[in-house]
Amino acid sequence: MKISLVGPKWNEMVNSYPSLGLGYLAAVAERAGHQVAVHDFGLHPHTTLAEDAQKIFDDKPDVVAFTSMTTSYHHIEQLVEIVKETLGVPTIIGGPHATSLPQLTIENPHLDYLIYGEGEEVWLDLLQAIEAGDTRYGRIAGLWWKDDGKVVQNPPA
Repeated sequence: MKISLVGPKWNEMVNSYPSLGLGYLAAVAERAGHQVAVHDFGLHPHTTLAEDAQKIFDDKPDVVAFTSMTTSYHHIEQLVEIVKETLGVPTIIGGPHATSLPQLTIENPHLDYLIYGEGEEVWLDLLQAIEAGDTRYGRIAGLWWKDDGKVVQNPPA
């Protein structure tokens, strides 16, 4: 599958290096045979939301996954809406915001899955399920997901 991993924009560039967490997820996915593009928009704080979205669209991804701190979640909220409405692909969120406020985060109608806690193994299990069309998400510990709009919380990983 083709995957776009997305880190949020901040008001200014707070780091001059890409997200290590996104790098971990990219490595796990690539090792499993997926093609991954990483977009750490925190490194480009002055691009527009439309420019950010276009970079994701250009990937033609099968899945788009986001990470976020609570202080930068507003960028993800805006971006995931555009991505979901335009591409219609599965959307996933993880990271500190999702882990700290999972119920509030997964209630976003544009997010399909939420990974809480350490996510590399959960991430890989979820990607395998999505790729195989296996909707038995209840077997994936560490995952919150939606079943006909109802939020389901699995046990911790």
